[in-house]
Amino acid sequence: MTSSYKVQFWEHRVRTDRRKPFMVRWTVAGLEFSESFLTKTQADGRKAQLILAARSHEPFDTETGLPLSELREANDVNWYQHGRNYVESRWDGAPAKTRTTWADALASVTFELVKSKAGMPDKRLVRRALYSWAFNINNWAEEPPPEMAKALAWVAKHSVKVSALEEPKVVRQLLAALSVKLDGTRAAPSVILRKRRIMNHVLGQAVEDGLLTANPLPLVQWQPPQVEEEVDPEYVMSPEQAAAMLAAVDRQGRRGPRLVAFFGCIYYAGMRPAEVVHLRKDRCVLPAKGWGSSTSMAAAPASGPPGRTTARPTTRGG
Repeated sequence: MTSSYKVQFWEHRVRTDRRKPFMVRWTVAGLEFSESFLTKTQADGRKAQLILAARSHEPFDTETGLPLSELREANDVNWYQHGRNYVESRWDGAPAKTRTTWADALASVTFELVKSKAGMPDKRLVRRALYSWAFNINNWAEEPPPEMAKALAWVAKHSVKVSALEEPKVVRQLLAALSVKLDGTRAAPSVILRKRRIMNHVLGQAVEDGLLTANPLPLVQWQPPQVEEEVDPEYVMSPEQAAAMLAAVDRQGRRGPRLVAFFGCIYYAGMRPAEVVHLRKDRCVLPAKGWGSSTSMAAAPASGPPGRTTARPTTRGG
């Protein structure tokens, strides 16, 4: 979309042979535009609107000749529909995990970005409907269950317009929504930052679509949460616990030794499950005593059927 501030107005043209004889005429960057009206009063009113926009230093669209604010209002969609448009435009080729994070982030904020919560269905039902159906293209070919269809219809009716995000208070409402879990408690810092990154992309798409003049997210003062990088010992096995776990796994029948090797590589070598799956004996250096090393094949997820991966070499040792 291109725009210009070079706007000029001409006198009305009157064509008595037309049903709407009074024509308002103006140019944008030298390109001529016009609108016809039944009465001179209507034409004068329309011209006054356009002149006011020009005097307010508002840019005009060079394709339609309209002020950008007027064009945005005509093309405006609500946040719920914009979220669906965003997912649909990026779905093909996106990894399954990425699609899940989109749905999670959009579902977290969409049922909060509403004009009113009067008559709102149970929020857990709304959240599940948004996550499982509204932002999951795989389910769009099917009709959702009646209670979920009702919840989605409510959200679609009450969702705010995307243009409402130009107001800082609405942006702060969005940030507050992605910062808490469904039970109202504070979400983990890493989750908050991930959802904010996704919202930044969603709002950037709104700018590309002409729904917003600029991405409002960076314009609002917001203190990002501090991500705790230290590993919490409460969530990591001690060597004694790991040994006990592997001993218990070893007793699980015929598959025991294989699972011991699998989990042992994860714990002692710090390997990811996909790396262990690709591990082969000829990629290992196994001395008679002490620690050895391995050249495992690290999985890199690729778009396609579940389980399909590509691999690249990486060295592990201990």
